[in-house]
Amino acid sequence: MKSKIDSEKILSNSKTSWLLVLAIFITTLAYFGLTSIKQIPEQTKQLTYETRAVNIDGRTLNLIVSDTHEKRVLGLSGRSSLDGADGMLFVFDSPDLHGIWMKDMIMTIDIFWYDDRWNKVHEILSASPESYPEVFKPETPAFYVVEIPTKKLP
Repeated sequence: MKSKIDSEKILSNSKTSWLLVLAIFITTLAYFGLTSIKQIPEQTKQLTYETRAVNIDGRTLNLIVSDTHEKRVLGLSGRSSLDGADGMLFVFDSPDLHGIWMKDMIMTIDIFWYDDRWNKVHEILSASPESYPEVFKPETPAFYVVEIPTKKLP
């Protein structure tokens, strides 16, 4: 009789232990997932951005410059405002088929790719945050990418 009761207690304790481990694991995942989402604006504050007036297609745009790998990866993710700028200018080290995604984006944007002489080589209009994880790429190598909120230009 005693061995039957002991084995039931062991099984019960084993199930409880696994449930506890599972609960701790899920709580940890949830915590770190939410923490990383909250850090997006903080990362933006830690990086120093230059703003540059750029004449594109006969219009002068005030653009936030992303000219390092860290800035280009972050892009406009997590931003709900451009602090008076018209958009963001991505400056790459060399021409390539530079891909743009909408990870952690809040706003719908228009994306324009330009070669090293500022000739437009590709555009995507109204790229929405819901399009993530799709990656938008030009068909021709580009040196610059400009992102602006949709309908910002006339």
